Amino acid sequence: MKRFICIFISMLIMVLSFSSIIIVCSADDSSTDTPSENYAILMETSSKQVLEESNSNVRLQVGTLNKVMVALLIAERVSNGDITLDTELTTSNNAQGKEGATVWLLQGERMSVKDLLKATLIGNANDSTIVLAEYLGDTEEECISIMNDKAKTLGMDNTHFSNVCGYNDTSQYSTAYDMGILGCEILQYTFLHEIMSTYMDYLRDGETELVNENYLTRTYEGLTGIKASHLGDSNYCIIASAEKNNTSYLTVVLNCSDKDSLFKIAKKLLNKGFNSYVTAEPSFSSELMKPLKVKGGTDFAVLVEPKELKSITVAKGSNDIENVMFIPEYVVAPIKKNQRLGEVCFYIDDTMIYKTDLIACNDVEKMDFIKAFKKIFYSILK
Repeated sequence: MKRFICIFISMLIMVLSFSSIIIVCSADDSSTDTPSENYAILMETSSKQVLEESNSNVRLQVGTLNKVMVALLIAERVSNGDITLDTELTTSNNAQGKEGATVWLLQGERMSVKDLLKATLIGNANDSTIVLAEYLGDTEEECISIMNDKAKTLGMDNTHFSNVCGYNDTSQYSTAYDMGILGCEILQYTFLHEIMSTYMDYLRDGETELVNENYLTRTYEGLTGIKASHLGDSNYCIIASAEKNNTSYLTVVLNCSDKDSLFKIAKKLLNKGFNSYVTAEPSFSSELMKPLKVKGGTDFAVLVEPKELKSITVAKGSNDIENVMFIPEYVVAPIKKNQRLGEVCFYIDDTMIYKTDLIACNDVEKMDFIKAFKKIFYSILK
């Protein structure tokens, strides 16, 4: 009997262990995860270089951070000259009386793009967001399509929008990394910095008060934006950026359980950027300046230069940035200006930080009989 009981208990343990494995694997397949305060990222804004991250590619709902994409698309239209900040847009019946935060727009009421952006980014208003969205795409549904197309263009591969305001919808999601890309992109439009970093403002000649949900606008020195968000009472999110001494950092924190934790983590990450990192200019060895040999060309060599150079952010006290060039011994004519001829990679120790193409500074035509004859003839005359 005792032997039977021992066998039964052993089998029961095995069954329970197997069931646990099944449960864990099943949880890993879900598109969103349980609330946590460890979905975060820290980036240098000009290069979008990731400096710190925790679960930054986990898909989550990001609430009203959806509105940042609407604001970005409007900023592009302003920058392209399609509209101005003073352009007035008309409120539709669809925009009037939206659920949640509003600035009480009435059907037919006209408001400038600048004030609508204030209402959206400072006041988190849903009705102003709809007005902007309907300008972008005629209808809210068309705007959602434009938002998703823009996300793909920016490389936000783990983002899908289902509504413009950020209402609860399990079919939409994003990640800390993707929101970081979005934040870095909108920061390029400096005319939005004042709006995004304002704690309190007014519309309608002071009749309508706007208060920013992002409390860092009151307390963090050098803040340039961007937006705080919430979805229910247990999903608080933020994209926050700051600039000091010509260096800008951005942090994203998602899915916090309360506001205090949200702002505490965001502030800690921004402080870490300014206190623990430094931005350095990459340098090259003198070999880069040597002309590259050309075979079969009207010139024997071509000058080479990097396609672009951008600053690299590294931890303070890190080893020097080293560069390694990958370039052939020679190239064969014809060579076109800006043609890719190789690449240069920048390393700290064994970690590659950044790379860029090496390109030709000028054209080199292919040598033929007539060109060769002219070259010989001119050299004799000299």
